[in-house]
Amino acid sequence: MKLLDIRKKILFLNVPNECTDRMVFSPPLGMAYLAAVLGRKNFQFKGIDMAATKQKGRDCYLSAPKKYLREIKRFRPDYVLISCLVHNRFNVFYWSKKIKETLKGVKIIIGNHFASSKPVEILKNIPWIDYVVVGEGEKIIAKLIHSLEEGNKRGLAG
Repeated sequence: MKLLDIRKKILFLNVPNECTDRMVFSPPLGMAYLAAVLGRKNFQFKGIDMAATKQKGRDCYLSAPKKYLREIKRFRPDYVLISCLVHNRFNVFYWSKKIKETLKGVKIIIGNHFASSKPVEILKNIPWIDYVVVGEGEKIIAKLIHSLEEGNKRGLAG
């Protein structure tokens, strides 16, 4: 794969789950793995962890604090990658819609356990999500983004 001529921007977004009273905090390692893979390519990164504390989790669950929307808008990502699990899926859908409303042209890519188990249903029922990565994201994410950058609008499985 050739390097892209223009450095594309990728936002890694970690959204909180719905159980804000029982939140367990752990670093979003899956996103770190993806960043390590994409770090070898010509991308610019930013990560926003909205689930780092109970307060952030409460503030960011089905609510869009203006400071995060401003931060996302200021970065102007080309791609937003979000981990979609059973316990945070509604917030993933909420935030991906907010981001799509805020930034025209941004591509929303989700992955992880819940997304991998329901890709067809998600793409059919949540039209503001552009792509679902099924299985191990580290193996496919760079290929997917390069495929999209080369003009394949349907992704890889298309």
